[in-house]
Amino acid sequence: MLLNSILFILVVCSAYFIEGIIGFGATVIAIPFITSIFSIKVAVPAITAIVFFAASRIAIKNKEYINFKEYKKMIIPMFIGLPFGFLMFNYLPEKMLKSLLGLFIIAVSVKELYLLNGKSLDENALEFEENNSFKDKIILFLGGIMHGAFASGGPFVIIYASSKLKNKHTFRATLALCWTTLNAFMTAKNIAFGAINLNVILLVAVTVPFVFATIILSNKVHSKIDSKYFSKFVYIILIISGLLMFR
Repeated sequence: MLLNSILFILVVCSAYFIEGIIGFGATVIAIPFITSIFSIKVAVPAITAIVFFAASRIAIKNKEYINFKEYKKMIIPMFIGLPFGFLMFNYLPEKMLKSLLGLFIIAVSVKELYLLNGKSLDENALEFEENNSFKDKIILFLGGIMHGAFASGGPFVIIYASSKLKNKHTFRATLALCWTTLNAFMTAKNIAFGAINLNVILLVAVTVPFVFATIILSNKVHSKIDSKYFSKFVYIILIISGLLMFR
């Protein structure tokens, strides 16, 4: 158990270090590896709680940059999608869940690699029609489903947010408030339904301080690393990890 806990901390901190460099993706990066250490039924509740603490720290520290108008537009469709994700997580067999997550990770990674080809990281966003609110809602709804199932709806939400929140500080702070809200609700649900036990609480409590330290460190080294080439390397690793989830 001690070795598994150490590996869990190392994986989660590595994922947050990578997120600090490429801008997003800590949960997508961490989940394939931590589900090989713990059951997905333990890994997802634990990472959900960790993301709540990490995101709330970012949201509070950068509260002056939050775009509350866009936050309201984003959070409602995502909340509507959450219950569908809960049903997937609760009733699908673990092997099927891991296979679905593997497909999701591979699809996201292939899409990101395609977008990175010949573009800078700041240009890495899908283009959407300005007034296509129905398409926006569908994207956010799908993000809510994936977040409810795997605490990892970020790739869908980023498709929307990157076209609406052009300032990088506003982008980060507004998304952090979204994750804080969603993960607070999910963590409360997990506690109410017994998905978080003493072992998960201890795992989260030990990991969170290391995550905070990692976020500070990644912010300091961000400007010294070529984000574009580093991102390509990360997504190739993610494709491999996604394939391994079909074992």
